[in-house]
Amino acid sequence: MSKEWRQDVLKWYPDLHERAYFVPPVYMKRINYNVEHIAQQQVAVPRRTVKHPPKGTFEVNEGDELEDHEQQRILHCLKKFFGRGSASVPGDNADYEKVMFVLSQLQFTSYLAEPCFAPAAKKMRRPQDLRKENKDRGDFDILIIHRRYGLMAAEIKSVGTRFTGKPESEESEDKTLASKLKRIIKQLDKSEDVLRHVTGDMRNNPRVTKTLMLPNITTSQLQRVLKDNPAIKKELCACFGIADTEDPVCLCLTSDQVSDRDRFWEVTDDVMKGMDQWWKALMTSKREDPAMTKDVYEELVAKFAGPATTVEVFCPSAVSKASKVVRTEGEGVSETAARYMDFVLHQGQVQILSCGERLVYLTGPPGTGKTVILILQAEKWLRDGHDVCVVSMFSESMAASLWMYHSLQTKCPSLAQKVHFHGMDDLVNNLALRTKNDHLYVIVDEVNSR
Repeated sequence: MSKEWRQDVLKWYPDLHERAYFVPPVYMKRINYNVEHIAQQQVAVPRRTVKHPPKGTFEVNEGDELEDHEQQRILHCLKKFFGRGSASVPGDNADYEKVMFVLSQLQFTSYLAEPCFAPAAKKMRRPQDLRKENKDRGDFDILIIHRRYGLMAAEIKSVGTRFTGKPESEESEDKTLASKLKRIIKQLDKSEDVLRHVTGDMRNNPRVTKTLMLPNITTSQLQRVLKDNPAIKKELCACFGIADTEDPVCLCLTSDQVSDRDRFWEVTDDVMKGMDQWWKALMTSKREDPAMTKDVYEELVAKFAGPATTVEVFCPSAVSKASKVVRTEGEGVSETAARYMDFVLHQGQVQILSCGERLVYLTGPPGTGKTVILILQAEKWLRDGHDVCVVSMFSESMAASLWMYHSLQTKCPSLAQKVHFHGMDDLVNNLALRTKNDHLYVIVDEVNSR
C-alpha cells in the first residue's frame, strides 16, 4: 500500500491514535427536492416520500426515510458513548478503549474504487473479486476499526411497531422479527466474508466481530423470539462465534439501550449504562487482538477511508441523485453550512404562499420559517406593483420589523420606494393613507398578543 495513503489519513485525522473518528462526520438523510420559483426566487421543496417508488425515478422510499432516522439515532448514541472517554477498562491500554474509526453506510463497491487510484487498487484484494459468489455488492451499516479489538461489522434493522407505527399483534410482530433475523444473519456473514477477503493479503489479519442493532425491538422481545425459534438462535450464536449455550442477546443493541425514537438527541445516563453493558459484552470481554499494531491500524484506516476509497454522503438534487465526498469534520461543517444556505420551503409553506387568503396568521416556535414566509409574500406583492407596509406593533418587535424592512429594500432595490415602515404612533392614520381601492398590503412580525 502506498505510504502516501497513510500520510493523507494522518493529515486528515491528526488525532487518529488518540480518539474516535466518525466518517462521514455528519449524517445526511436521503431527501430529494423539486425546484420551484416564488417571488422570482428559486426555492427547493422536499419531495414527498412514496411507499413503492417506480424504478428509475428519484423519489425517496418511505422505508428509506424511516431507516435514515434510525441510522442517525444509533450514530448519535455511539458518538455520545465513545466521545465521553474511556469505558473504564483497567490496564495500561485503557486509553485505547476510545480509539477507533467508525464508518457508516460504506458501500462494498466504494472500497478502493476511486478511478485515479485504480492501478494501485488492482494489486489489492477488493469486494469485486467475490462477484461469482454474489458478495460483491452490499454495504456496511456501521464498520468500526478499533485500535485494540480489530474490525466490527454492525447491521441496523428498523423492524418493529415502534418503527412502522402500525399496531401488530405480539404473534405477528414476533413472526416478522424471526423472518428478518434469518436475513440479517446472512447479511452479517456476508460482511464478514468481505472483510476477511479484503484483509486477507495483510501480514496480520485483524479479528472480525459482528453485532446486530435493533433500535425498535426490546431485549425481552428478542429473547422471546429466540426462545421460540431455537434454530435461529443457533444460527445467531454461530454468526457471533459463540457457543449455542451462550446468550447472543447481550451482544445485540436493543431499544432498551438507545435513546428514545422521538427524542433521539437526549442520551440519558440510563442509555449510557445500557450501551456500556452492550460494549463490554461485545468487545471488552475479549482479549486484545495481537494483530492490531499501530501500523496495522493505520493501514486499515488508509484502506477503508483513505484517498482510494470513496467516502460520500447523499446530496439532494432536483434533477438526479448525487453524492458528495465528505471525509473530514471541516468538510462536514462546510457541507452542512452550504445546505443551510439553500432556500428550502416545505409543502405547507408553499401552500400558504399560494392560497390567496386575504388574512393569514402564522404561529409556531422559533426557527420554523414564519419570517421567511412574510418576506416572500411581501416580495410577491411588491413585484405585482403594490405598496407594502411593514408594521411594528410594540417595542419588542422593532428589531425584527426593521430587519424585514431593510431586507425587502435590499432584495428589491428598484421597488424600495414602495416599502414603508410604520410603528404604533398614529398607525391607523398612516395605514389609511396607504390604502388603495380598499386594499392594504401589510406584514407584521411578532404580533403583541398581550
